Amino acid sequence: MLVGNVVALLSPMIFIPVLTYIKPQNYDWESMKMIRRGDDHDIADRADVDLELVPGETNKSEMEMQEEQRKLEKNGKVARYLTLFLAVALLGEYF
Repeated sequence: MLVGNVVALLSPMIFIPVLTYIKPQNYDWESMKMIRRGDDHDIADRADVDLELVPGETNKSEMEMQEEQRKLEKNGKVARYLTLFLAVALLGEYF
């Protein structure tokens, strides 16, 4: 059982770089920023709902978008460090 767990935890360290560098896709992630919510004004008009009163339905300014991007990058770093820490801590139990 120990061998199976160690193989399951360590095999991605070998397989992921090998499979990634065989045929890299070089995705730029800029297209994800271009995705916007659909326009629901026609549905809101039929339901007699004012979209300005719905939480989260406001247009964000460029400054708010930059602040959100900064927060996402910071939280991404925290997530990476926690993932690394947990992997080392869990592997440390077996060795």
